[in-house]
Amino acid sequence: MGINTRTTKFSRHLPVLLLPVLLLILFTSLSSCRKETGPDPELEAFRSSIRQGHYFDGLNRYKKNLDLQGDAFNHDTYKEVLLNRIEQELDAYQSGAQSYDLTYLELHGLGQVDLWKKDLGEALAAAKASIYPSGVLESTLNQIQLYIKDKDYDSALILLDRTMEQNPDRSDLKSKRIEIVDSYKKSIVKEVDELLDKPYPRTTLALLDRSIQRIGQDQDLEAMKKKAQDLIQEQETKIQQQVIESEFQALLDAGDLAGSKAYIEKLGGWGYDMKPYQERWTEKRQAMIQYILDNADSIAGQDIGNGNKIREAIKAVEAGLESFPDEPSLKEKKEQLEKSIPDNPRDLIVSMSGPINTNAGGNDANGNSYPYDRMDTPFGMKAGAKLTYGVGESHKTRLVLNPQVDDVAAYKDAIVTVSISGSKVYEDKPFAEDLGSVNLSYDVVEGDEVEISIRFSKETPMIDRFMNRGVVLVQLYLIK
Repeated sequence: MGINTRTTKFSRHLPVLLLPVLLLILFTSLSSCRKETGPDPELEAFRSSIRQGHYFDGLNRYKKNLDLQGDAFNHDTYKEVLLNRIEQELDAYQSGAQSYDLTYLELHGLGQVDLWKKDLGEALAAAKASIYPSGVLESTLNQIQLYIKDKDYDSALILLDRTMEQNPDRSDLKSKRIEIVDSYKKSIVKEVDELLDKPYPRTTLALLDRSIQRIGQDQDLEAMKKKAQDLIQEQETKIQQQVIESEFQALLDAGDLAGSKAYIEKLGGWGYDMKPYQERWTEKRQAMIQYILDNADSIAGQDIGNGNKIREAIKAVEAGLESFPDEPSLKEKKEQLEKSIPDNPRDLIVSMSGPINTNAGGNDANGNSYPYDRMDTPFGMKAGAKLTYGVGESHKTRLVLNPQVDDVAAYKDAIVTVSISGSKVYEDKPFAEDLGSVNLSYDVVEGDEVEISIRFSKETPMIDRFMNRGVVLVQLYLIK
């Protein structure tokens, strides 16, 4: 009779317990009416199958609708249909319109669908625990045993705890509870181990919280709960570290040294070890400076002797100094490049003789163009010309020779001689076979005088000696 009294009491409070669910269903229905012009035929088909207890058909429609609707699939609405079915079964049982056996089979059938177990687990456990064969305690114990056989420990404990309340003097019920708890714990431990191996620590924590609430405080379960919490913290720390790494690396990749340095200071304020980030910041800074230096060398290496590319390289270094104003290597590179700018020794001419044009602009046979009155404007020298110049404080001199006209016959016997302080360093017929440009570079010391002369061999026809066909354009450079 005690069991029947508890059943009646549950029935009396059930509408109150289900009121929030009914209100939610009503609100969802009203919201759907505002958004849609009519009922969802797929949902209605599913609802009809479940209402009639055709769970296999309902499951097929559930899967079909999920596939058809994709992201638009309203999971909560379908869940409400299943919860309503549980309520329908309980109402039929409580009113006496349906037997215990049929009600149990219907609820048990809902619980066999894997897709619905997660959503319906608690509701089914409570529903199963609220029904049992009336009349004798033995029937209740038999039902508890059936729950245990199905490994439905939640339902078994709920029903047993209620039975213990009604039969406080039955020591065998306490023993039964210890037995169920032991089996329940073994089941939980196995499931927890599997979840943590995946790892799913948050799912594990939810499972343990529910189990502890059902079983009560347990040292073993609390230890597993601590392990799950530690793993969650580890995952969150790892995710946070990935976020920090991504943000910091993005600043470095963008070359934002100021922003990345400020970010390092922020990390220090948060308690992070700043050293590895500072080391990477220093490496990035050095890499950026090295790029400026290498780029300047690359540009300067393209210089053809007139210093234009060297000046371009100096500008590149100056741009780098705007970002790194106190960087010694950039200051040294600028000074080095400035010293390497070639100068024309026009102010250091010692003597000139023979046919020499000191301002020979225009074009040469190799396609080079020479503006007049510039630092690198060449001297036009013909056979019989001789030019001597001093080197001042320079340590290197460079001579660039180009034939003025595209005619091999006019230059095949032209002899060029270069001497430094009386010592001959070059003598050849540079254009005997082709008219390509000739570059001559020599180390010099302060006080040296460089002499260049051009003559034709005596076999050269008189007309080539005196006509303007054999002009050699000579550019002179001094490098400090």
